[in-house]
Amino acid sequence: MTAVVTGAELYLPLAGLIDIDQEIARLEKELAHLNKEVERVEKKLANPDYVAKAPAHVVEQERAKGQDYREKRDKVLARIAELRG
Repeated sequence: MTAVVTGAELYLPLAGLIDIDQEIARLEKELAHLNKEVERVEKKLANPDYVAKAPAHVVEQERAKGQDYREKRDKVLARIAELRG
C-alpha cells in the first residue's frame, strides 16, 4: 500500500494482505482527483488577468501547489504501473 503526501511517500508491505485490484482502483481515484487539481491550477495560472491582478505571493503559492500536485500525480502513476507490473 502506498500513500503519497507532501514531502513523503509511505510504503507498507502488505503482500498477501490487500486486494491489488482494490488498491489500483483507490490509486486511480486519487489520480483522477490530482488530475483535476492540476487542471484547475493550470487554468488559473493561464489566465493573464489572474496573474496580473493577484498578489505575487498568491501566484507563487498556486505555482507551488501545481508542482506539488504534478509530483504526487507522477508518483501515483508510477505506483499503478508497479502494481500492474
